Order: sequence, then C-alpha cells, then structure tokens
Amino acid sequence: MGYRAEIYRTSYGIPHIRAANLGSVAFGQGWAYAQDRLCDLADQVVKEPLPTCWA
Repeated sequence: MGYRAEIYRTSYGIPHIRAANLGSVAFGQGWAYAQDRLCDLADQVVKEPLPTCWA
C-alpha cells in the first residue's frame, strides 16, 4: 500500500496537503517538511564530527 498526497503551496510558501487518509496526510506532511528543511539537515550532517565508533 503506497501513500499518496497532493501538496500545493500558497504564494507565501505555506504547504497545503490533500490526501484520502491519515497515513497519506502524514506522508505529505513529512515530504513538505523535508522540502523545507533539507538545507538545515544537510548543514547539521556536515558540521557534526563522526562518532568515535565510526572513526
């Protein structure tokens, strides 16, 4: 079973999510959040030193 959601944004960039069920809404919310915060995540990954168990 795949999740399907339609995400559209206002002129201010606010995402609106349409989906048939709650699971698909959650998927759409996660997708929109990831689009908005990808640079923040990448920035944290690059700045953090590798854990000592990986080095």
